[in-house]
Amino acid sequence: YFFFFWLGALTFTGFAFFTSAFTNSSATARSLGMVFFIFTYLSVGILEGVYFNDPDSYYDSIRSGLAVVPAIPFFNGLNILIRESSGETSTGMTWDERGDNSLPESALYDSFWSFERSLLYFMALFAGFSMLAWYVSKVMPNEHGKRQRQREADP
Repeated sequence: YFFFFWLGALTFTGFAFFTSAFTNSSATARSLGMVFFIFTYLSVGILEGVYFNDPDSYYDSIRSGLAVVPAIPFFNGLNILIRESSGETSTGMTWDERGDNSLPESALYDSFWSFERSLLYFMALFAGFSMLAWYVSKVMPNEHGKRQRQREADP
């Protein structure tokens, strides 16, 4: 559980740095963060219920595309953990079960999504958003309309 929440926090932090790189003030970044929170709070449960509870292979590319938004793998991973630990006979998820398919079984489709895939998306998104945040902060103009000054190479 710790690893999941730690990776989730890193991913959301990288995403926050990335989105704040496009703004010039902390007030704008804070407002953008609140809009993102409200939007995801209202929509992620519905999106996760529709696309991650149906094993139709048509949704495979949609699932992968939605997982680029950090809230989707977080909410999906959280639902997997809750599902595995709910009930009188459930004992929770072990580390060995992280790669098990979390989509409902189907005789027609062989789609796959696992808790491990959510963790892998977290790692990739953290690295991607962090690098993009660093790059965007270097090339976006500051409040004076100038990009960050680049160091000149030593002769």
